[in-house]
Amino acid sequence: MSGAELAAARAGRLDHDYLPGLGVASVQPYLDRYAERSAAARAALTWRALPYGADPAEQVHFFPATAPLVVFVHGGCWQLLDEWSSACGAPGLVAAFAAVGQPLSPHARVAAGLTSD
Repeated sequence: MSGAELAAARAGRLDHDYLPGLGVASVQPYLDRYAERSAAARAALTWRALPYGADPAEQVHFFPATAPLVVFVHGGCWQLLDEWSSACGAPGLVAAFAAVGQPLSPHARVAAGLTSD
């Protein structure tokens, strides 16, 4: 296998590994369900946005409780989803919940960690 063929094979595998939406007919119903459940969580629970950086995407949505804290950093491969659509995990927990947001690709790059432009 040539270097170019190997690079192409790796790129295809990386797309498969890092873009889970490629494995379903449409990822949109899942994203819609996240958004609906997260909106319901925000309507039913006390929460607040806490910025941790200069980028507007750098904020934590914090749902307080008098119990341990569950911190959720969304998957999304730094391409989809954010703290707004990740509050769906808060209802039903007997714990405080924090959904962490971060800048998404292509604004942010994944190199030796996530870096912003």
